[in-house]
Amino acid sequence: FVQQINDPRAHLQKMILYNLFLVTSIASLSSACTNFIVTPGASKDGSMMLAYNADDHDTFGILYHYPASNNTTQPTRKIWDWETGIFLGEIPQPEMTYNVIGNCNEVGVCVGETTWAGTPLLSATPQTKAKIDYGSLMWITLQRSKTAKEALDTMTSLMDAYGYHSTGETFSIVDDKDAWVMDVIGRGADKLGAIWVARKVPDGSILVHANHAKITTFPLDDPENCLYSHDVIERARELGLYKGKDENFNFQKAYDGGKGADDIRYEEARVFDVYSRLAPDPHTFYNKYIDYAMGRNLDNVMPIWIQPEKKVSLEDVIERMSSHYEDSSLEYGFDVGGGLYAAPYRPKPNSWTYEGNTYVNERSIAVEKTALSFIAVIRGWMPAPLKAIVWVGCDDSSTSPRYPVYACSTAGSSNYIGKGPQDGVTSPILKFDWDQSFWIQNLVANFVYSRWNIAYPVLQDKLEEVHKTFVEEVKEMDERALEAYREDGPQKAVELLTAYSVAAGDQLHQTWIEFFGYLFARFRDFIVMEKDETNLECGCKPTFPGIDDAWKARIVDETGSQYLVSDPKQISAPRVLRGTERVEDKEIDQGLSWFSAGALADIFTVLFKRN
Repeated sequence: FVQQINDPRAHLQKMILYNLFLVTSIASLSSACTNFIVTPGASKDGSMMLAYNADDHDTFGILYHYPASNNTTQPTRKIWDWETGIFLGEIPQPEMTYNVIGNCNEVGVCVGETTWAGTPLLSATPQTKAKIDYGSLMWITLQRSKTAKEALDTMTSLMDAYGYHSTGETFSIVDDKDAWVMDVIGRGADKLGAIWVARKVPDGSILVHANHAKITTFPLDDPENCLYSHDVIERARELGLYKGKDENFNFQKAYDGGKGADDIRYEEARVFDVYSRLAPDPHTFYNKYIDYAMGRNLDNVMPIWIQPEKKVSLEDVIERMSSHYEDSSLEYGFDVGGGLYAAPYRPKPNSWTYEGNTYVNERSIAVEKTALSFIAVIRGWMPAPLKAIVWVGCDDSSTSPRYPVYACSTAGSSNYIGKGPQDGVTSPILKFDWDQSFWIQNLVANFVYSRWNIAYPVLQDKLEEVHKTFVEEVKEMDERALEAYREDGPQKAVELLTAYSVAAGDQLHQTWIEFFGYLFARFRDFIVMEKDETNLECGCKPTFPGIDDAWKARIVDETGSQYLVSDPKQISAPRVLRGTERVEDKEIDQGLSWFSAGALADIFTVLFKRN
């Protein structure tokens, strides 16, 4: 890590590392995160929900915990860049901070993000004096804010005061009542701070963003619902990015425009997948915007938010955040790229060329490289310690189980809690550890990938079983914690909820280790092993999935007659020496006819010579 910003050598190292990060970021940003906001008026139980998939091969999936403080023992806070581990500097630390676990704080404020590079005019070179990157910005803000609006104000003030050391970002900022979406990009190397615009999401609406600046045009005179930096239009004019009237200014086009069909498809197809299923008239929405989602009509931009046809439940959010575009024209598991077992994932990069043409691998909401996913449920009818529950998973959001963590928790399961690059700690991503849930959930997922269409349904059943169990436990814990809150005060409720959150993580970790063993035993060697208590040898019955007709046709098309048996009568009947099928005596005699006394003598001669 760079320890001194004032050291010229340190500054050079900082610049080199940042630009290396920028190059890799721009190459992979369209494969990054997804956020899904459900406002209280759109949710089934009246809660605010924020779902966040943090998708990055380089990120170790753990929960970060920052305890509350009420003292001045640490007057400053050191800051490292979350993406690179570069030491950026120190800023003053307030006397009082809130408890933060994951991306939520104890009073029910939660923040998520998705990254977009934005125009190279602003993102190609870092602000040399910037001390805050987008990751640190989130956790510092959560420590200092008691409402979503206060969080928005804190983020913009921090960027103005200490600069912004990242590329383009869209932030989700929510509490139990309000949701804001904010687009941010740095002012450039020669200026401090960021250009930004934020809009309040109307209650009753849902919003999804996925690595593309979200806000297009926006009202200039509605401060209750729309805020922006003083130079948001002026800076675009200075850079030659906009020449029209103020009222027609489009943030997305100015600062994240010029994207090709492949970028739009990577990014907006995920938004389309949610909106087209939950819109008031899904069929009409689908037909209207499918050409945009496919990158075929880049001017046919979708609305920023929509009102769903029906109220959205936690289970609906889980389903949508686990999507591989199933049952839509974007579904991609069943083509040749999915392999024998129709897996929905492909090797990177997402774009590839063949004979002069460029093709894409579809990029769904669920993706194999997710490091951490959460769904925050913020319940305005609950007192602060019980208000926010964070449902946490540590890998692919379609294969990882989520367990509930109350955001007031002052500790976490050792299988989930840890420190990251933003804390000055290099993640242990090259060292497998049975005690880390990130690795166990990856273990299960990667095993299932290789047998997707036979193992994933079993995994889905297990995920549903785990979720239902936790939902019932949360109901019980809510009752117990409310009782403790009323009779013994908030601290007692916090202790109770902390103990439960720790135990839930510990329990799930062990459950998932055992589940991996179950999957391995059942699906090893490309068989499916079923129970059969009548088989006294093993209590089992192996079945053989074989190859489906589509793959048989592909094999024949590619190999012609290589594997063809010209005379079907020459095919031997299946023979099993140990099992339920009978082997004819004649076949046994034929099989052993070569094993003569002469052959035995030759074998023994060789063996004795070796000894």
